[in-house]
Amino acid sequence: MTKIKLLQSLAFFAIAYGLTFIFNRFLPQINLSGIDIKLIIVGFGPLLSGLICYQIFKTQNNYQISFIGVRPVITYAIIGIAILLPILLITKVSKEIIIFSIITQFIYSFGEEFGWRHYLLNLTNGMNKWVVPFFIGTIWFFWHYSLLDNPIKVITGQDIPIFVGIPITILILSLLSFLWCDLTIKTKSILIPTVAHSITKYGDKTSILVVILLLLLLQIFWNKLKIGQGRIN
Repeated sequence: MTKIKLLQSLAFFAIAYGLTFIFNRFLPQINLSGIDIKLIIVGFGPLLSGLICYQIFKTQNNYQISFIGVRPVITYAIIGIAILLPILLITKVSKEIIIFSIITQFIYSFGEEFGWRHYLLNLTNGMNKWVVPFFIGTIWFFWHYSLLDNPIKVITGQDIPIFVGIPITILILSLLSFLWCDLTIKTKSILIPTVAHSITKYGDKTSILVVILLLLLLQIFWNKLKIGQGRIN
């Protein structure tokens, strides 16, 4: 990575961290018919930072990432399955609550994923493909301190000592970055990693397993699929 790109990455991180911190700490709780507006705005820290940095640094969309990507039918099908399964399978709460949770978490996750899998992925274009996921995973991890007191415990589910927890958590996020960045590059759709991210927040075990399995199969067999390509938006 060149010194200029490193400085641009640090600027992106500083803006994303600062906006998320401000939104999280100073915005009042806002709910609109069950949709957590504050949480959505908090998740927009990376998105707004990415949009700002795209303009300031004139970063190019080298991977030609769009909303629906080059095969819209696949994108819509994955989104449909990820929405339908929790509505059908989760029975402990009302369908209304499930739908509101899906809307909230999907839009929140889109805000995050635009930062990591749109701006940062394009910014790191040209770097070693094995280094990029670790780089993005590291920035992704430390950004979590802007909204969480203990991101290690939240992400891993364990109260691990910091000197062990930080490397483990970065490794987890780096692995996710490797998988989701690869999916984004192949599909050219920012909504695909958004689905992968959000289903872990609102889905039950079965729906998470099914969607993640579908995404892995999509990743493995992408080049062999015969479904026609759509235009890039």
